[in-house]
Amino acid sequence: MPDFPALLPEFRFRLPDDAGDEKLLGDVQEYGWHVVAIPDDAEGPGFAFTVGLYLRTLQPEILIMGIPMEPAHRILNAVGRRLVTGGTLVPDERYHGLVDGRDVCFRPIHKSWFHEYLGYANWFYRPSEVKFPAFQCFWPDSEGRFPWESGFDARFADRQIDLSLPDPDPLRGRQKT
Repeated sequence: MPDFPALLPEFRFRLPDDAGDEKLLGDVQEYGWHVVAIPDDAEGPGFAFTVGLYLRTLQPEILIMGIPMEPAHRILNAVGRRLVTGGTLVPDERYHGLVDGRDVCFRPIHKSWFHEYLGYANWFYRPSEVKFPAFQCFWPDSEGRFPWESGFDARFADRQIDLSLPDPDPLRGRQKT
């Protein structure tokens, strides 16, 4: 733990409820962050996100969507290493060759998506009621265009839901009354 001090004085680690919680908490304490991976399903593309980066760096947690889990994990670990060694991320800036020689771009995730996409991060920070920021990592098509750029390959349009925009159904994933 001394290699990755908590930068949030009010933060307290929760007690684990199961082996998954133990793994997450252990990874954050040993490596500085943990990666949660959710595979593709009938509701949408798979995604992966970090838990613990904000605690260790005061930089946002990172989510990436629409690519296989192994490369997603590799990208998030590359971003994590950048952040724990003092790097920062600026929204809408194109980062060249951050991992695998590919460009990526980051945008803040709108708060309306936190419940749907960042559940384990919400659980992790909840004991201290820490309000953590989160960025979505976007990847370009084979021509180097991002989803919001003209000419982006339409085959990938459904692989990266733009979480920087408010959720059009803010009650999604919650019991509606």
